[in-house]
Amino acid sequence: MLAVVRHRLFDGEVLDGVYRGQPPGIHLLGMTNRRLMLLEETTEPGRLALTSVPLTRGTSVGIIPDEDGDVEAAHSLAIRILPIIYDLHLRSSAEALELHDLLIWRIAEV
Repeated sequence: MLAVVRHRLFDGEVLDGVYRGQPPGIHLLGMTNRRLMLLEETTEPGRLALTSVPLTRGTSVGIIPDEDGDVEAAHSLAIRILPIIYDLHLRSSAEALELHDLLIWRIAEV
């Protein structure tokens, strides 16, 4: 899965780290100097999407304490980005990858 994140990097983009999550939710998070790359569950359980979000779209990060309320022992984070995700079904994977790259490149420029 690390190869998926590295293969999707743009010119000038630097990978800061890759973190493997535990389902449900984000399975893998890659962080670059420009965006977050999330391999995450969409609205349908068991279905994964590679979602790219410019860092400017993130609004907060929270630590979720363990059952005892201990923040120092926390294993979970809450990352708020934008509350809505839309599905778009295209004819081919090549078309989907092309549109993904075009959209994230343009959004990241703002």
